Amino acid sequence: LMDVPTGEFTTEDIRLMIGQDMGVEYLLPLAIKLLRQDPFAEGMYYEGDLLASVIRIKADFWRSNPIWHSEARSIVRGISEVPIEIKGEVERFLQIPQGDAR
Repeated sequence: LMDVPTGEFTTEDIRLMIGQDMGVEYLLPLAIKLLRQDPFAEGMYYEGDLLASVIRIKADFWRSNPIWHSEARSIVRGISEVPIEIKGEVERFLQIPQGDAR
């Protein structure tokens, strides 16, 4: 995937790279765009696996990127029924303090 232009990444490619903590600062905008359209966007494993990868991003990243944190929180809060598979992760994500937009 390192040789594939990000514009050609599939949902699975984005999920995989974010899950491996690679290129998060470049891929998160693509992931957010997909999740705005469908919070349960699916890579290869299960419905919502992209969201699961996004909310597993380290808290330090979110603290350093409050605008993206706010965007992701907005998507998560817009979900009426969180799938049981990611419920605990969603709860942990929502407990990350919101930072200041600088």
